[in-house]
Amino acid sequence: MVLRLPCHRLRCRGDSGRAGNDGQHSRLVLFPLPHLPEQQEIVRRVDTLFRITDTIEARVAAATARAHKLTQAILAKAFRRERVPTEAELARQEGRDYEPASALLARIGATRAASEATPKPATRTPRRRATAVR
Repeated sequence: MVLRLPCHRLRCRGDSGRAGNDGQHSRLVLFPLPHLPEQQEIVRRVDTLFRITDTIEARVAAATARAHKLTQAILAKAFRRERVPTEAELARQEGRDYEPASALLARIGATRAASEATPKPATRTPRRRATAVR
């Protein structure tokens, strides 16, 4: 199937910027263009994508500004020595469990001690073959 599309003619010179070229090696390049309604649809879609990109850029800029202000607010509170809630306090307010690091370490130690107390089956390690050194 061959599509008969209108072609745009473009005269270009090959290697015209290179040294030693006299500029007489020009050629006619034909490339197909879609019909006008298809071109208009392509432009419409690209414009839509650019609008979406602009919206995303604006949201990222706003979020970055908010994050910067939040960081500055947290630092200001710290320098004013205002009390910031701890993780344990936040967990109590939210009604969720919180395990302090000391309790976690104690639980890990107890688990390790229990696993070391149980006898492990003896495993044989394979013998290494002796190799002659030359």
